[in-house]
Amino acid sequence: QGDIWVLPNPLGTAGESKPYRFLQTAADESQAQLSPDGRWVAYESNESGKTEVYVRPFPTGEGRRKVSVKGGYEPLWRGDGRELFYVEPPGDGQHPGAAYSFMAAPVTGGANGSFVAGTPLLLFSHAIRLRSPDVNEFSFTVSADGKRFLVLSKPDAQESIHVLTNWTQQMEKKN
Repeated sequence: QGDIWVLPNPLGTAGESKPYRFLQTAADESQAQLSPDGRWVAYESNESGKTEVYVRPFPTGEGRRKVSVKGGYEPLWRGDGRELFYVEPPGDGQHPGAAYSFMAAPVTGGANGSFVAGTPLLLFSHAIRLRSPDVNEFSFTVSADGKRFLVLSKPDAQESIHVLTNWTQQMEKKN
């Protein structure tokens, strides 16, 4: 199963930094993302029997908080760390052609700087390209302000686009 590793000081002198396991369980953890302030790691794990989004403090990793409600994949932080975005599978997650829900969980600090995630809100739904569970890849990315998304669409989910060339000549002929 997948574990989450850390490489401290990756830009240091070669051989100076040794990778270490941040999280090792019997479950499959992947898609780890460090929060903009470096205090939290968001990741997905199937430890509950279905894939969900969790957050743990960094660098200790002690104590996890579940963010997703009905399953979740591919957590990404807003640039200021005040929201955590992820995709929620359709229904029971077994319908590959169905649209995934793009969710946003508001993030605030609690007492003593603890992590507090609010109720995730639906932003929009879209049929995304299916990803392989064996590969750490993302089906979307989000701008730093959380207002724009780039989504890897499922090929047959795209709407058609009609391109007109020489349209000014066609207009002149009609006049």
